Amino acid sequence: MFILKLYKKFLAVFLLILLAILSSSCSEFTGVQVAVNQSDEENTQKGTESTSKLKFETIADTHESLDQIGTRLIGTQGNYLLVEELKDYLKKFPEAELVSMPYSIELYDEYSVSVVSGTETITFDSNNSICKLINDSRFNESVIITDTLDGLDRLSSYIFVSDDEKLIEASKEHSNIYLSILAVDKIYLGQNAIKVKTNIPTIMNVENGTAEKLLNCKGQNAELKIEAGTKEINLENVYAVIKGKENSDAVVITSHTDSTTALGNNYSRGAIDNGTGVSLNLDLFRKIYETKNESDYDVIFAFVNSEEGFLLKSHSGSMQLNASLSLKYNNLININLDCLGEKNIDLLSYGYDGNINGSKLTEIMNNQDIGNLGLEMADYYTSDNLSFDNAIYFYNFDYHGENRAIHTERDTMDAVDIECLERISSIMSDVLGELLKLPREELLT
Repeated sequence: MFILKLYKKFLAVFLLILLAILSSSCSEFTGVQVAVNQSDEENTQKGTESTSKLKFETIADTHESLDQIGTRLIGTQGNYLLVEELKDYLKKFPEAELVSMPYSIELYDEYSVSVVSGTETITFDSNNSICKLINDSRFNESVIITDTLDGLDRLSSYIFVSDDEKLIEASKEHSNIYLSILAVDKIYLGQNAIKVKTNIPTIMNVENGTAEKLLNCKGQNAELKIEAGTKEINLENVYAVIKGKENSDAVVITSHTDSTTALGNNYSRGAIDNGTGVSLNLDLFRKIYETKNESDYDVIFAFVNSEEGFLLKSHSGSMQLNASLSLKYNNLININLDCLGEKNIDLLSYGYDGNINGSKLTEIMNNQDIGNLGLEMADYYTSDNLSFDNAIYFYNFDYHGENRAIHTERDTMDAVDIECLERISSIMSDVLGELLKLPREELLT
């Protein structure tokens, strides 16, 4: 944890310096008050369907709209469309300052793979396979093709082929597996929109026929060659600020807008991860807007991009946001909402990082009327809270279960308990109200 904190501080300082330099010549790097859209029409990709059908007035409305938008992989129409819709909706609240924060990241784009074993050459590329994670330090290697994780020679390198998703996940723990391939019945090419750079094996889906050709060479030596190009993708964070009395410190409520590919062969629609965080964030925004912010803190309701696969990396939307807001505020206190309201989950988990007054937070949580929900203090959570030095996080889903819906094709509206989300929103509203009453010296230790 100490090393992680040092890394976060180093990355934050680096981004602060970069943003300070850039902001001196262009205000878009620290955010611009919205009346403006991104200029790059190719990457904005506003949908042709009338946006008037999409509503965000309630938690239920938001989830209906997210279901219509569909997957929100970065670089896809759904991702851009949601951000534009959020901006249009938040413009209805004129007393809140609406800020757009464009940024860009570089992703791997088209790729090709060849595996040569003896006289046999097996090839596939971005037109007939899916690449989800890519390790560019392992593009050209001498390997052995295997379908088992047992008995691997630590001095040899491997291509692992399986039709079992759990074994593909397990293969990530093997440093000498350079390419893990999931054999599937059908390829959904839309998932090629996101290819996250990683230090674990490159992960790809191929059709069963290609997998069979590879396994015909099982146990044999082969030459692996991967070629891939890169492409710059324009993304955007958007946030609304409800001013407090002092404006020197801010409470930043974050929810990520992007979704991910499914572990298996189909899309994840991201209803739980993280449609639930988006719907709760909007609901909290409405409540604070209606009751006014009488605290000493600015309250910022932030919808951040590129969380999936980018945590603690400079092109994470929340890292960009933290670096930008740190130029303006003395202290940032993050409240992160990610993955809540999964059906049949009756445990609300919360935790904190950094100098948050944990005993005061626990006192506030224990005083809540949580109904039939259980309450649990968690030690750690991997979401946008990691981008902030001082953060509080909440989640309510099957975090450790094998049958959880997130990151699978089952992450749809059918997995979301709207009534539970409304109850959690009421709890969060009370908790936020109590936190805002605390002076900074009491909220941070």
